[in-house]
Amino acid sequence: MKITIIGAGKVGSTLAYTLLERGLNEITLLDVRTDYLDGVRMDLQSAFPFARIKTEGMLEDSNVIVMTAGFPRTPDIKSRDELFDKNKHVIMDVFSGKEFTRKTKIVMVTNPADKLTKYVAELTKLPKENVIEFGNQLDSNRLKYLTQEHDAYVTGGHNEDMKLHCKAKGMESKLKNFATEVIKKSGGTIFGPAKAIADVVMSLH
Repeated sequence: MKITIIGAGKVGSTLAYTLLERGLNEITLLDVRTDYLDGVRMDLQSAFPFARIKTEGMLEDSNVIVMTAGFPRTPDIKSRDELFDKNKHVIMDVFSGKEFTRKTKIVMVTNPADKLTKYVAELTKLPKENVIEFGNQLDSNRLKYLTQEHDAYVTGGHNEDMKLHCKAKGMESKLKNFATEVIKKSGGTIFGPAKAIADVVMSLH
């Protein structure tokens, strides 16, 4: 399986590490910051000396594309939807004019992932089921942590429309504010998203 990660920032690079740790030995990392990208590649190669980590390639050759690039959510941004206009242009720069086979899968991470997932499906003309938003996986993991229930899970959107399925009561506010609290305290969410995205990618393997 040929996997391309667009964006080698904190989430993208941690995702690459997680996938390599799980046994994938070939990954393409793309980022507009070429020197930074090469540094990330070298660091990853130090951890996985025999892996094939590329920093260039055609998106159209990928089986799975993970889109993490874009403007991140910061403490002053109350809603992911505020990033739509900015990140829509990033999406256009990456996917406009590209032709993909109907087997190509795109995993959307860039916020607001719900809206941009729909936009990417329209832009690429791929079937809706080929463009996947990872938020339910992440929110389900967070709900499991908050409730300590192994079978807790979340459906709906990665936003105010999420639906919680658990025995514990009063979790809605805690879950919806979870990312905001993490961003406020540490500056961003990294490990949770990277692990959830890796789960989604491995399910497509």
